[in-house]
Amino acid sequence: MLIAVTTDTPVLNSLISQNFGRCAFFILFNEDKNSTEIIQNPYAKMMGVGAGIQLARLLIDKKADLVITNRMGAGPFRLLLSANVEVYQCTELTALKAVELLVKNELPALDMPSVTAGSKFRKRYFKNQSDKQSG
Repeated sequence: MLIAVTTDTPVLNSLISQNFGRCAFFILFNEDKNSTEIIQNPYAKMMGVGAGIQLARLLIDKKADLVITNRMGAGPFRLLLSANVEVYQCTELTALKAVELLVKNELPALDMPSVTAGSKFRKRYFKNQSDKQSG
């Protein structure tokens, strides 16, 4: 089983990253081979939107079975689920501790996106549209 954990520093005892698509690194824990690989997220500093979807595609290409993260938007969440990659949520723990809890079945599965992509922009857009209609 290949477990991907999002982090912001390239060490095994790094805290789980606050954001999926903009995490600086992800750690791949390969339970079958009892090995780890730390990879820099090539989409962390990508301009605009879509970093989460790109990272989800990369993890699917790497054959990840599970993802542990803090927050995830709807796009990458749906993409991972469509590829049969399970998503688990973890906050304020290290990558190693999160994997330990996952193995013990003590980590909650993420059953819906935890971030609505562009919600600030959407609210601002609709607010401006109502202002135009009333004025």
